[in-house]
Formats: sequence, C-alpha cells, structure tokens
Amino acid sequence: MILRNGMIVAGLAAMAVLGACAPVIFGGVATGAVSTAQTRSTGEALTDAEIKLRISDALLQEDSTLFSQVETSVTEGRVVLLGAVSSQADRQRAEQLARGVNDVREVINELIVADRGWREIASDTRIDTEISARILGAEDVLSVNYDIETVNGTVHVMGLARSMEELQRVTEIASRVSGVRQVVSHALLITDPRRRRDNT
Repeated sequence: MILRNGMIVAGLAAMAVLGACAPVIFGGVATGAVSTAQTRSTGEALTDAEIKLRISDALLQEDSTLFSQVETSVTEGRVVLLGAVSSQADRQRAEQLARGVNDVREVINELIVADRGWREIASDTRIDTEISARILGAEDVLSVNYDIETVNGTVHVMGLARSMEELQRVTEIASRVSGVRQVVSHALLITDPRRRRDNT
C-alpha cells in the first residue's frame, strides 16, 4: 500500500479483488446512519446529526455561497468535507469552521477547488443514486451504515464497515458504476480503535 496525503491507497491486493474498474483508495486504516439496524448507537447517531447541523449553521453564517458548496458527512465525530469551492482560501475557511464546532474529533478535508456546473452535479447525483440502489440490493451489505457522496466523478464512501470484506464489496459496487473515476473510502471498521464509544 502507498501513503498519499494522509490516506492509504489500496495496492495490488485491492485491485485484484476489484478487477478492471475505477481505482479505489482507502482512507485511514482501511478502512453510516441513524440507529436500529445500524451498527452505531442511537446516541452516537444523534450527536453526529447535531454536529452536521452545527457545521451547516456555521457555514451559512459565514457565507451563503460557501454553505451551498460544502457537503458534510459525520460518523462518530469524524467529519468529511466534500464539494467544489471557488478558492483555496474557501477550502481552508470551511475546514476551520468545521474544526471549531463542538464534539468534532477529526476533519477530513476533501474539498476541491474547481468549477462544478449543472452537468457535473447531475452526473454526480445519478452516480450517488445508482450506487445507493445497488448497495441497498446487496444481501451481504448493511447499507444503512454507509454514506455515499460523489464529487466530479470521485465517489467518497463514509460510515462503518462490519468487515473488510463488506467494505471491499461496497467499493467494488461503486467502482463498477458508469462515470465513476475513482472510489475513496473514509469508512472505519467497527473494530477500529479510533471509534468513539458512546457510554451514555
């Protein structure tokens, strides 16, 4: 495996599993969702929802354009920032705002500086919808544990994986959808020591 920008890039082993399809990148350690069938507790899911709302509010108070450009995914206090912003300064500003929100444990800034027109947005939405439908129909995947967001053809997988095999299955499904350029995983295994434990 190759370390790139704080992420572990899946090497030959992952590509052997996935075959000829879009490249797959695993964030963190190789690595989701409001409870009942979900792997995390109701308390954890509610806290994440609150964090997401606080970040959205901070972005809106700062700049309505920035608010409209930035999408967030939150899993156990780990925030992934996604979208396309107008400048590097906006990218850094969004990260600073997210880091300033209570209960945020980590911020992964995947914002890109680029123009994202309606064609790109429509294509990304179509990819998200198709991947979500395929994951929902996969018997070996607990789909409620995963959050999928696509930006300019790059699919980001967030959430909690019950096993490495399940995560590889999710990334394989995503990589085979038309229009996908690469798949980046920020998901954690449920056994990952970095997970926040809800003791309430």
